[in-house]
Amino acid sequence: MAWGRESRRAVTDDDCELSEGLVCYCFKVTGPTLRALAERYGITRYEEFAPHTNAGQGCRGCRFEIEAWLAMRARRGDGAP
Repeated sequence: MAWGRESRRAVTDDDCELSEGLVCYCFKVTGPTLRALAERYGITRYEEFAPHTNAGQGCRGCRFEIEAWLAMRARRGDGAP
């Protein structure tokens, strides 16, 4: 399969939802936990989860998913300014 321009599609907000299961496998942090923390503490940056859960402080494999979700929240106006 060719990976030219025609095979690309735009990323939508639906692509940026956190999973209901584990998001950070290193520290066993789930999507619902991250959503609750973001709501409670007004978290708007990836690094702000670390004091609460250590999410993203291991292999950093979850960083893209968390950052994309936070950006989507900001676009929707769901997050703190």
